[in-house]
Amino acid sequence: MAQTLACELDQSHRLDASRAEDIFREAIARGATVWLLVSAGEAEKAAEGVIVAQDRTSLTLRLRDGGETPAWLRQSNSIRVTIQTHHASYHFETSHAPKHESAGAGCVRVVRPQVLSAIERRRSPRKSLYAPSEVVLSLVSGPPFSCNSILLNLSAEGVACRLSAVDAERFCTGSKVRARFRVDGESDAFDLLCRVINETQGGTLDTLVLGMTFAGEANSPDVLTRLRSAVRNAG
Repeated sequence: MAQTLACELDQSHRLDASRAEDIFREAIARGATVWLLVSAGEAEKAAEGVIVAQDRTSLTLRLRDGGETPAWLRQSNSIRVTIQTHHASYHFETSHAPKHESAGAGCVRVVRPQVLSAIERRRSPRKSLYAPSEVVLSLVSGPPFSCNSILLNLSAEGVACRLSAVDAERFCTGSKVRARFRVDGESDAFDLLCRVINETQGGTLDTLVLGMTFAGEANSPDVLTRLRSAVRNAG
């Protein structure tokens, strides 16, 4: 028997410097969670923080753990940053601000970007999916790891899955993941490359929900076309 689930469609667009400044100001006022991601060999490392200040050329971010800035972050040449809010996530790539601009203990100062990429959510019609609605998630880099999860939301642009908190520890915002799942009316399973964009509570203390967007450029156009058709026609 198929299970009916709500789908969320992630709309992606770019914001100019003026709008980006407003987003940074709001993130500072609300203490929005910020993830800093760095590629370290085949692995990806992440640190959680908040933006505490901005000026015309830089942003100052304070790490939540309050300790010293880790060496892998201090020594990185490129930093991917995700700002997570209730309605959207914002993404940009940056680098450390000039060395003479000291950020202070437990803080990182980075170059303020001129453009942000935004992924905003809106509701789309409900779809019927195979039951049990399972998704096999596999890390793309680092030590091999795969786990089963439950499909909660699906659109042509992304997927949300609930999994155990223990398994979720292996994934972080920005992680590249392969997701394998089925949709009603399709005899073949989908196998798509995704990137984790957010992590939220799964309704119980021992579960979490991963929100992922499909990495369009890394997936076959034919497969993405088939997925759009399947999501549109399901149910």
